[in-house]
Amino acid sequence: MAVLLGVIGYYFWSSHNPLSHSLRTNLAAQMNPPLSGENAIELLDVKKQKNGAYLASVKYYFTGAPAHARLFVSAKGENSNESLFSGASKPLLRGHNAIEIEIGYPYMHQRGFESTRTEKAINTDRVVAAIVANEKDAVVSTKSLSIVWPPSQTYHENKSLLSQPLDKLYDEAVTMIDDGFEHSLASAKRRLEIILLEQPQNAPAHIELARVAMKTNWGPEGLFQAEQFIATALKYDPNSANAKVLQGYVFAHQKKYAEAEKSLVEARDKGTKNLWLWANWGDLLEMQGKSAPAVEKYLQALQGERPRNTYDRAREYSYRKLFKLYEKDDVIERTEALHKQRVADFSEQPCHAAEYAMFKTTRQGDFKAGKTLAQDAIGNGCKRDTAKQALGISSYYAWANSTGEQALNEQSQARINFPESPMLLAELARFERGVPVIKKLVANGLQIDQMGNERSTALAISLTQKEHAAAKRLLRLGAKHTITTQYGDYPLSLIPLMNRDIDGIKLMREHGVDYSKLKWGNTSAAEMAKRFGDADLIKALGLPVTRA
Repeated sequence: MAVLLGVIGYYFWSSHNPLSHSLRTNLAAQMNPPLSGENAIELLDVKKQKNGAYLASVKYYFTGAPAHARLFVSAKGENSNESLFSGASKPLLRGHNAIEIEIGYPYMHQRGFESTRTEKAINTDRVVAAIVANEKDAVVSTKSLSIVWPPSQTYHENKSLLSQPLDKLYDEAVTMIDDGFEHSLASAKRRLEIILLEQPQNAPAHIELARVAMKTNWGPEGLFQAEQFIATALKYDPNSANAKVLQGYVFAHQKKYAEAEKSLVEARDKGTKNLWLWANWGDLLEMQGKSAPAVEKYLQALQGERPRNTYDRAREYSYRKLFKLYEKDDVIERTEALHKQRVADFSEQPCHAAEYAMFKTTRQGDFKAGKTLAQDAIGNGCKRDTAKQALGISSYYAWANSTGEQALNEQSQARINFPESPMLLAELARFERGVPVIKKLVANGLQIDQMGNERSTALAISLTQKEHAAAKRLLRLGAKHTITTQYGDYPLSLIPLMNRDIDGIKLMREHGVDYSKLKWGNTSAAEMAKRFGDADLIKALGLPVTRA
């Protein structure tokens, strides 16, 4: 034990004692005496790499002394850190050697002795290579080279992106475009630009740029830009079914219905697993008022196994479109089957069960099953307000259909999950089954024109959302269209006009609104409609259409 403690003590002393370090260095020098000659940097060359970094090629001669010397390479400029110990470094090998070393992003003096990376573009005018053990005895070589360094964050982001394989950049871009957030779209565009800089003929990248153009600039201009990107993609790859699928979408939204159908037919004939073919085709038919054929196309997107790739979005989109069309036609059995299929199809997304819960309660009156489904959705991790609202709605239905202590318990749970508010009334009014619940709420003290934030009422919410059936029920229950609402202090009967909602305008006129007498401040409804330049809108208001 004494011997062991002695060895440990010696090791600790030798590793921390400066004299011991000097002895070891001298011993190493005696065992490997320096080579003849002097340390020298024989060549310094610098080249910019594909990823934006600068690579220094250095040839040097090192005698082996000083033993702890290293090779440092750095870019220098005005206000830069002038220490030869700054920058990238590598250990030295004895004799003549050639190495490559990436020049690190330059540090700049900012305040006093503090050295930090700047967030502005900076210039350096030389690259310095040095064999350094101490500043006094350093061997230095300098190469004049002007480099403009982007801001630090930009430099490192670009370096990271430009170092990645192009197929990885493409996959990341697709995911970011699917996300649809503004910052994601900007990042996706940068990745696609990098791809096309190296591969201008990459048709899929041009197609994705078309998607970026539409998502960042929706309207005639963005659609036109998308059309151009798709045309370029088809020049490089005339057989691209994906290009034809997206072209059909663009043409449809430009109201070029014949051209849109032609593109979609061509995509189908080429053969594709892209489910947006059917979703876009359904949209095209729906835009032309062809609901039944549209349903058939949306159903095509639901056939077979879920792809579990980017086309899952088209499958989910088709579910949503079918729910709206089925709701319009009041196809209860088909709607329930669709809900069951979607819950099973996307089992990892618990919020779909919340929508199923709302359906069970409001469309079938089965508030017990609705409550169970909503509780399952919340228990399985659904964080959306819709889950709490579905649970609240089912509790309000249960409250309206119970008495005594049970009714009190249901009301308590209902208020916890969906407080009494204009939004609650608007949601209940969407279906006829909710009318008795509204009546009981009103009898219990809730006003049909209860004000919410921004002085909104249930009727204002329904009109804004173009829920015409709900608005009609609320009017039947006594809601007033003369109330001023929102920040603009205008009567809510003007909401359909501002939304260019012809069906909403017709509903208001059926309930006594005379748009020829309606004003917002000093502006009449007629003047507002004329500014839109929409003859159908003016006609819907019951106003004379003047011809130019």
